[in-house]
Amino acid sequence: MEHGSTMRKRAAQLVNPQSVHTAVTLQLLGVPTGKDRTVADNRARLAEPGSDKPKTVTGNIDDGTVFNDLLNVLQARNIIVNKAERGGSFGGQLHNAALVNADSPVSLVQAEGSADTASTTNTGSTVSAITMVLDLGVGKWAVSAMGSVILTHSAGATVAVSIEIDTDEGTARTVTSAAAPGVRAFAHLNRVDEINWIQGEQTINVRVRYRSDTAGTTSAKNPQIMALAKRME
Repeated sequence: MEHGSTMRKRAAQLVNPQSVHTAVTLQLLGVPTGKDRTVADNRARLAEPGSDKPKTVTGNIDDGTVFNDLLNVLQARNIIVNKAERGGSFGGQLHNAALVNADSPVSLVQAEGSADTASTTNTGSTVSAITMVLDLGVGKWAVSAMGSVILTHSAGATVAVSIEIDTDEGTARTVTSAAAPGVRAFAHLNRVDEINWIQGEQTINVRVRYRSDTAGTTSAKNPQIMALAKRME
């Protein structure tokens, strides 16, 4: 370069703020990107000039806020009818692409000094010893639970304990108690098969339940329960 010459600056270039991961994901889902996305954004603005919904989406689609923005844009363009429901052209794909492990897994442990029901003479139906409320997010969930309770039988005879998950009660397990100080009885239950998954977006109850197995009064104390839920789809 000759002395005194000036260096010509390159014109400023626009940089797409989307990450490569986001752009590829959107392309695979059939969502417009680049120029096509800008055109569609302009159409959305004309259709809803007063809307506060985002008109563009940038960032990693795995981020919850970005994903919610994406659903809002698709809803504004009538690609999906309701972002809270699966359906439309991309609803199911979007849920599975970005929310496979949302809020998963969930693990809770709970213990109490006294039982929901202090005692029972029932030999058929069980009563609740402890109740845990499990809040499940979107999707379908596999849930496992285990728990125990100290049971005392008035005649030192057999007692029974079981686990309940979302009104589904497992087979009661019988053990021999004692008039004092009683016995800690354990039980567990799994709902982990595909046909037995629990629909999310709701709260469910998980319980330890008990009853007398032999005629007499069974008293309960110090129940405890642990539940593990994993999103499967």
